[in-house]
Amino acid sequence: MSPVVPSVLPAPGAGAYLLGGGYVLFDLLAIAAELLFWHRLLVAMFDTAAWYWSGLWGVFSALDAACLPLGIFLLRRRRGV
Repeated sequence: MSPVVPSVLPAPGAGAYLLGGGYVLFDLLAIAAELLFWHRLLVAMFDTAAWYWSGLWGVFSALDAACLPLGIFLLRRRRGV
């Protein structure tokens, strides 16, 4: 029986998780540092009366909907199911 050698290649989709984590860290840093351009962006994103609000959050919802099956796929692949 040969020993199990872990793969050095990242799982498909791992880059999306790394980019997402990087975004979260940048977001927290920008908020903590009180960057003016980031504050204006956040205010614009949460302006529910703006004409672009539904489209903007629709895109975020679509990204979330795409990440769920990717996460389930990676989890099942890791567990070997």
